Amino acid sequence: MTAPCSSGILAGGAHFEYQKASPAIISKVEQIKCIAAAHGVDVKAAALQFSLANPAVAAVIPVAFWQAMREAKLVSERAPLPLIGA
Repeated sequence: MTAPCSSGILAGGAHFEYQKASPAIISKVEQIKCIAAAHGVDVKAAALQFSLANPAVAAVIPVAFWQAMREAKLVSERAPLPLIGA
């Protein structure tokens, strides 16, 4: 299992690989955001698409949106939250 948003840093969080992001990682993320903005691409969307580009990947389910999907009745309210790091 991978983290398409790199444990949150690509979604606006402060963590990378499940720990506080280093200044070097923060700098790289800023560069990625600048490149994405220059092409009119949302970084979060690009991260999900990047994960899906691998033919071995069948689906990407962002944990951050799982609860909202349940509330919108897009998945069963009995569906468990995806496990992180499983």
